[in-house]
Amino acid sequence: MVNYYYFYCYDRNFGPFFIKYRSYFPYNGKLCINGHEWLKRQLALKRRAQRLADTLGAKQIVQLFKRWSRWLPHPFTAREQRDARATGTPSRCCRPSSP
Repeated sequence: MVNYYYFYCYDRNFGPFFIKYRSYFPYNGKLCINGHEWLKRQLALKRRAQRLADTLGAKQIVQLFKRWSRWLPHPFTAREQRDARATGTPSRCCRPSSP
């Protein structure tokens, strides 16, 4: 039995990272990045260490996840994805199914 699916990826701005999805309900996912790698890549482009380090936040991390989750397989239908974007809560995952 497979418990988790790991997707190892490489992003131009973040470098190597991985996304881990559980293979059974409730299909939780986990994004793992290295903030030091991100800072190193940004410093290669710009030489402003502390200001750059302060700009890494939830917005950039969410953008990374959204950009890559479009390409990686997952168990949600297109409708469930639209519902999740509209309400902020996936319909099938957070509510029990009706009999």
